[in-house]
Amino acid sequence: MVDERMAARAAAYDAEFGTLEAEHRLKKVVAYVIAIICAVIAGVAIGRWWHPVFAFWIGCVSWGMVVEARRDVARDIERRRMHGID
Repeated sequence: MVDERMAARAAAYDAEFGTLEAEHRLKKVVAYVIAIICAVIAGVAIGRWWHPVFAFWIGCVSWGMVVEARRDVARDIERRRMHGID
């Protein structure tokens, strides 16, 4: 009986928040890939004696995207705990 209620609660949660969580997970993966690409670009920029502030700006912007994506996923985890799913 308890398992049935938990399954029903999990199904209702997935119906309401499942697509949002999937978007957040995808956003996190994309942010990490972009951050890696930007790190390579910044490394080339410094290696070619371009202005270091330009490379620093690229790094800050890309890392900001990663932090935002990680924050969204953390909120999803906290929401799952509040709903009693995890």
